[in-house]
Amino acid sequence: MKNNNLRLLSGNQAAAEAIRLCRPKVVSAYPITPQTTVVEALAEMHAQGKLPGKFLTVDSESSAMASCFGASLAGSRTATATSSQGLLFMAENVYWAASSRCPIIMVNVDRALCHPWGLWSDTCASMALKDYGWLMFYCEDAQDIMDTTIIAYRLAEELLLPVMISYDGFRCSHAYEGVYVPTQSEVDAFLPPFKPRFKMDPATPYSFGNLAQPDHYAKLRYRQHRAILRAPALVRKFSGEFGRIVGRSRKMILEEGGASYANTVVLAAGSKASVIRNVIGERTDVGLVKLKMFRPWPEEELLESLELADRIIVIDDNISCGQGGHIWRELRASLFGRRGHIPPDVLGYVYGLNGQDFTPDAIESIIRDAGKRKNDNKPVLWGEEKISVRRRREKTPVQVGSNRTGLPSDIGLGPGHTACAGCGAAIAMKQALKGLGGDTAMVIPACCWTILQGAGGGSSMPHIPVLHTAFGSAAATACGLKSGLEEEGKDTAVAVWGGDGSTYDIGLGGISGAAERNDNIVYICYNNQAYMNTGIQRSSATPKGVVTTTTPAGALKTGPAKRMPFVMVEHKVPYVATASLFYFKDLQRKVKKARETKGFSYIEILVPCTAGWKFPSDMTVELSRLAVQTGFYPLFEIENGVLSINKPSPGKELLPIEDYIKGQGRYKDLLKSAELLAAIQAEVNADWEILKKMNQKS
Repeated sequence: MKNNNLRLLSGNQAAAEAIRLCRPKVVSAYPITPQTTVVEALAEMHAQGKLPGKFLTVDSESSAMASCFGASLAGSRTATATSSQGLLFMAENVYWAASSRCPIIMVNVDRALCHPWGLWSDTCASMALKDYGWLMFYCEDAQDIMDTTIIAYRLAEELLLPVMISYDGFRCSHAYEGVYVPTQSEVDAFLPPFKPRFKMDPATPYSFGNLAQPDHYAKLRYRQHRAILRAPALVRKFSGEFGRIVGRSRKMILEEGGASYANTVVLAAGSKASVIRNVIGERTDVGLVKLKMFRPWPEEELLESLELADRIIVIDDNISCGQGGHIWRELRASLFGRRGHIPPDVLGYVYGLNGQDFTPDAIESIIRDAGKRKNDNKPVLWGEEKISVRRRREKTPVQVGSNRTGLPSDIGLGPGHTACAGCGAAIAMKQALKGLGGDTAMVIPACCWTILQGAGGGSSMPHIPVLHTAFGSAAATACGLKSGLEEEGKDTAVAVWGGDGSTYDIGLGGISGAAERNDNIVYICYNNQAYMNTGIQRSSATPKGVVTTTTPAGALKTGPAKRMPFVMVEHKVPYVATASLFYFKDLQRKVKKARETKGFSYIEILVPCTAGWKFPSDMTVELSRLAVQTGFYPLFEIENGVLSINKPSPGKELLPIEDYIKGQGRYKDLLKSAELLAAIQAEVNADWEILKKMNQKS
């Protein structure tokens, strides 16, 4: 070991540190669990001046890959990171990046795909994109992530191909280990500056990606294919060179453990190999081959390692429904039709979906089970007979009553939600449900309420049906649901309940489309002004002067928040309103009015978040009051283009904005500057004067 820079790092921190050492000029960031701490770490490095260049906080995973695509073609070294649904959301641009020969490095923290939501690890998402033209590596631990990321940059830029570095969510991403971190001089010695042959430059005006005739298109795909096939030789070359510089070796294709002499060999990828290795121990009858490089498929290397095996056990934590595990299928194809060889038994086991506990006892059982099977061509879904699904208890439909205000009195939250103490979103949901009434269906995209609503078949909203959908798809899903219900003869109201991330950012296109069509749904945005479900990252609803983990970390957000209610007004929808937890009757009334309005309605509720805004949990409703009475978040409604201010009264003097922000830790740096505080006050006053001029009832 040439340097002794041993540090305690999580897998995500190791990935971020490796990216920093490779000196990317453009990093594109969008949060998703369990990848988020990668981009948070990079944001902090950028804020501290350790990561020069551009740090882009974008509106979606699709935009994260698209911005890397553009930056790479400008000649810049780039990086991004994602997980699960995010990887699929960027899929179109993932293909563009590969076919455009962009050497983008993407860290993919493997997590299960929905439906239903799964937060734990498996490799279904990355395997779904295996044919997109990316080089793909699966890492076992934090040291593996560190070294692979650095080597990947050299490989990508030599071949002009993007590289996906995958590892298990939580098992690797959040587990801390000792990691030897190369020095900057060592990485610089290994990785020269990126100098592409072609790039976007007015001095040499090339056109990239315009219409191709069939023969030209095929020629480009063939070149891409041949470039990928060069990877194994270059991987061996570059990993050897890296090892000589840093003083340790790193196998980048396969890693064997007793496979050269064992009759039975287990083949697996990622952190599962650690468990299998410990189970096998010193046994001579069972060996291990850890698959590190998945694309290109290392056929020659695998066949050589498995040459003497009579039985090969492939354990996949993924499933191609109707086929089996991906690695199992690929290995069987490689073994098919080999002349002069008696094919071994290749037994496929699917185990570990959505983080099923990968225990030594289960591995032992799989090895024993494989010993009983012969020429079994069907994949085994391991433990299937032990998996039980708890049935939901049938509930008697709730009859909706009314209180003396004419509002429903017995619709609300049931027991079982998992909100934080003082959660504004839970209070808002309770009041919104009272306004919506019983004959309602709700659509919820990825947000805090993905978790708060219930898990494992339970629901804290037992009075209405709830449909969870993808992050950017809530409005379109709701429109389809409403159309389907109408075709079934039902006049059920359909409401969306989405946070500011899904509303202001990733889902904006779908919301705009629904508003332009004037689809008959109620869209409710509970605005807590950041990505709170993934850990307080900046959204375009984040106000000026606050700190989040990606503003960048340690720095104030300098620009204003988007004004989504007025974006909706520009669509000329029939009803738009803002609401507050403190004025709960006003909130209920507005939701009820939105439900009764024919056409698209948009309601936004300011929802204080104790964790993200950093205030005591007993201050939630009080902050809701102060937000309105200081003019920071005035309440109004706009019916068919006519605006009416509800609170505070247009003739009432506003409280100082400091009264609102002084109790929030997210504003702590702003409060240190009287000049910045005065600027925020001036903006609030100016906006209030504009709003009063728009008021039609003053």
